[in-house]
Amino acid sequence: MKGDKQWRHQMAQTGRWDVPKYWTTPAYQKVSPWTAVELDAAFAALRRIFDPERTKAIFAEDERLETLWEDRRRKGLKPKENPKAERVMWPLFVDPWSAPVSQFLGLGLDAAACNAWMRESFIHGLTRDRTAFQSTCFEIAVYAALRQTGVSCLHEPLRPNGRPAVKNAPNPDFEIEVGNSSRYLLEVKRADEGDRASEEREWLTTLGMGTERTANIPYEIEQLDPEFGELQERDGGSWMRRNLLRLRDLVEDAKLTLVQSPTFPASTVVESCIRVTVRGPRNSVAGGGTMGVRMNSLRESKRILGSLLAKAVRQIPPDRPGIILLNPGWSVDSECIREEVRRWLISANEGVLYPQVFGVAIIARQYSLDYALALSVVMPVFRPSAPTELSESDVWGRLSAGLSLHELRRYAFQSGLGREGFAEVLARFG
Repeated sequence: MKGDKQWRHQMAQTGRWDVPKYWTTPAYQKVSPWTAVELDAAFAALRRIFDPERTKAIFAEDERLETLWEDRRRKGLKPKENPKAERVMWPLFVDPWSAPVSQFLGLGLDAAACNAWMRESFIHGLTRDRTAFQSTCFEIAVYAALRQTGVSCLHEPLRPNGRPAVKNAPNPDFEIEVGNSSRYLLEVKRADEGDRASEEREWLTTLGMGTERTANIPYEIEQLDPEFGELQERDGGSWMRRNLLRLRDLVEDAKLTLVQSPTFPASTVVESCIRVTVRGPRNSVAGGGTMGVRMNSLRESKRILGSLLAKAVRQIPPDRPGIILLNPGWSVDSECIREEVRRWLISANEGVLYPQVFGVAIIARQYSLDYALALSVVMPVFRPSAPTELSESDVWGRLSAGLSLHELRRYAFQSGLGREGFAEVLARFG
């Protein structure tokens, strides 16, 4: 069976994840927002990237890691290696999701749009450097978005493909053309969730997991500070763990009360530290359920910018103007992180030291149509000294449209407009 231990061992021997060609079946194509031609192009790109030899190496490494984990579990020990480096990759090839929500297909569509298999750094990030896999997927998505929306760009402009980068030399991801043929470097960064944030997200997700009583109620849960932090510190850091189940029941009761509200959104605060917001009546959002959980935005904004901007600015040479494009994830309030960017840009010990960085562009999520459509919107924050051609360029709107193309296709198809309705939706939102 696909995904079981025997199948994984077979993949380690053959590397032929693409047999049989499941994307050519009528059942797969029937629920796909993309045409058969587009599916063929996407999976052709994936087959070039994950060829048999690379795939065998991936599955062999997965087997090694799973054996290591099992051995250490039997001994009552934690995994010896860095957990981020131990992420197994075989679930990607099982691809259990339907076409509209398949990460594997999404990667293939982006890869086909920008010929990603021709860039050695992309191949390395997707197949050999497991810690860089998600970041590489995002970089490919940006490249595809730029090319599909007509933005003139080069990938790794300071490192021609086939020539190794000089050790520690700047290596920005892109060079883009803005305004009257001006060229700006663009460094792309995606935030990985920290251990503390990951634990808090698990708590909030548990709080939001309802029963049949609250099924299909569209809601959000947000952690409030400083109240949450004060409760945690007062109890030696274990308050949430000890009160998790009790709080879950209180959140459940809050959702049932709020869904009766005459107007939406409707909110209440539980135990002074958890805000519960119901966005609409029951069944008002396709699929129902949670719209997401929000972390301590101020703390997460500082963590994300502190870790990513320090790395990103080193990729922009002092003699070249550049921009940083940052994907902070969906759990941090976008305005909060923009405020932190504004502070960073004028800080004497931070942004002022890098005048060649004219701004930081944040990717935020924007909901439309009662949360049925989630668009990716690029929100730049510029220095006052940034050239007008850069700050007022339509590049950022184009990039927003490009990063939202998959979501727009999905919405058009699932809302009954079919594949032909994509142009109508793109004209309205793109």
